[in-house]
Amino acid sequence: MRSISYHRPHPLAPALHYTACHGEPRFISFDFFQRGAPCLHDEVAGAKAVVVLGHNSCGSIKAAIDDVEVGNITAMLKNLKPALSVLDKSDGPRKSDNQFLVQKIAEENARQTAASLTDRSPIIRHLADAGKLTIAAAMHDLTSGRVSWLT
Repeated sequence: MRSISYHRPHPLAPALHYTACHGEPRFISFDFFQRGAPCLHDEVAGAKAVVVLGHNSCGSIKAAIDDVEVGNITAMLKNLKPALSVLDKSDGPRKSDNQFLVQKIAEENARQTAASLTDRSPIIRHLADAGKLTIAAAMHDLTSGRVSWLT
């Protein structure tokens, strides 16, 4: 893979990528051409939006549904437990092969993670409160490539 970088004072398309499905959430700032070091800098480098992007068929969500307890994954899956609170009997069997259930939990995890960002970061809270940053949740369909916005 070839990396392209441009030396300019501001990124061409600033964005903030928030990785939520694999354990303790972490922030990675990047621009359109070059990924940066894991940090929040220059008040998220001028980003106007944060999108928490979940995806279908997420292995971490499936492991949380099945209550997997193996090595380091056990602690990581505790971060997904709050999303499981939306389950009820009408969702069908609580098994990772229940695709409807996996999708429902992945969507809920993206929503809850987006909602929690202002609690987790004073910088993000300040920017959101000032109307300088929008936070949204979305789902990425890995088969079609389609992104659907969540409400």
